[in-house]
Amino acid sequence: MDFSAFSHGQIQSKLWLCEEIEKFAIRSDVSSPLKVAVLGSWYNILGFLMLVRNKDYYKQIIGIDNDESSIKIANDINKGFYVNNGQLENWCMSVNDAPYKEFDLIINTSIENIQGNYWYDQIPKGKFVCFQVCDLVPKDIEDYDNWHIHNPITTIEELKEKFPLSIIYYQGSKFFDYGDLKYNRYMIIGKK
Repeated sequence: MDFSAFSHGQIQSKLWLCEEIEKFAIRSDVSSPLKVAVLGSWYNILGFLMLVRNKDYYKQIIGIDNDESSIKIANDINKGFYVNNGQLENWCMSVNDAPYKEFDLIINTSIENIQGNYWYDQIPKGKFVCFQVCDLVPKDIEDYDNWHIHNPITTIEELKEKFPLSIIYYQGSKFFDYGDLKYNRYMIIGKK
């Protein structure tokens, strides 16, 4: 298990996302409860946090990751809470093959780790989305192999340009400062 999944930056970013998605989930133009896909879910800590905070907002949360060992750990972490009733599941598959039509909300907090934009092109127009990305680029990171940055995005404007949305409900950024490591995390919530 990679315990950096529980680092301060990871957890704070996920809590920020939860807070904003909760505001979004109760909008009058959004039908709740939502069926959610979390792309590049790793151990699906995000799905766990979303359900622990307010399980009534979500019909089902599906974590999607192509790493079988991550999915196994995600299932182990979450099985005591929601996997048995199907509200939280983890699927081992490529985000390029996900059945996007089945979901009300697609979340991707791993954009910088996914090569290409094919996954985005597969999301039908009109779907609700939430994207989060950090502005680190390979030259900023001493131990680049652990960060797996293949799709760097350095500003929120670049994020919006690369993944255009018809409506943006929320956009924001948070700055993380760990001495030798500093970065911004950007988030947008909207409709494709």
